[in-house]
Amino acid sequence: MISKLHKVVSFIGLAFSGSSVANADAGNEIRFCEKCPIFVEVPSPPIEFRQIKYVAKYELMWKDYLQSVTDGNCTMPKNLRYSLEADPATIERMSINWTLGDLDIHQMHCFADWVESHTDLKIDLPETEEWMWFARAEATSKYPWVDEADKEKAMVNGTKSHSRNAFDYGLRFDYENGPYPEGGPVGQFPPNKFGLYDIIGNHAEITKSTIDAYDYFKEKGLDAPAFRGRLTYPVLGGSFMTKIEDANIDNIKWSLSSFEGAIVTSTAVRLVAYSDR
Repeated sequence: MISKLHKVVSFIGLAFSGSSVANADAGNEIRFCEKCPIFVEVPSPPIEFRQIKYVAKYELMWKDYLQSVTDGNCTMPKNLRYSLEADPATIERMSINWTLGDLDIHQMHCFADWVESHTDLKIDLPETEEWMWFARAEATSKYPWVDEADKEKAMVNGTKSHSRNAFDYGLRFDYENGPYPEGGPVGQFPPNKFGLYDIIGNHAEITKSTIDAYDYFKEKGLDAPAFRGRLTYPVLGGSFMTKIEDANIDNIKWSLSSFEGAIVTSTAVRLVAYSDR
């Protein structure tokens, strides 16, 4: 099963780079509500995909997710010990443009549902093949720029041109009670050709093409019945800790979830907006 997925996504990268028909308005930005995140209009996707019309310009930020807590029914990230009502001043201080990587899968879908409540489109996590399509943005290279691995073009392990330490930005958050401020603010490096930022580096991005954790580990030679029923999620694009050679568009990593939906590793969310055919 895992090998099949790798073959499929590799095929997608070869078969559909440059196959989209450009939309006249591709590249336009839109917010579905005043407090919603920014989406970018993208060219028509391959026919095999959902009819994606917009992709989130940035990885999901703290300031955007907190709107779904104050205006909707979403819950605070798992590492926060206080409630929204108990400490609104701290909530305001946390409304920053840093990637939020501490959500469980239910919170990710809650945020998608909150955005969807403001539009007639469907809002969801991308499938792995869809992520590779908009990450590549019709380029044929391993990276959004060229095939050359250049650690100064994204926030990855060893990047020197931008700080990876929150303290250089004057942030003094306690990890027990606030954002985990690694990686840096979103949008510090140029976007890909679709206008999407931080496709490579900053935080690895989760997709919804899950496989059963038991099957995943069994293919690797580990028979672990305790993992039956748990899911592994593909994550792509690498993070601020990833070597640039391992952060190319085609490199899939897998993140295990708990039975409750908590994701073991820090993962970013980039939503897609699509219509029914």
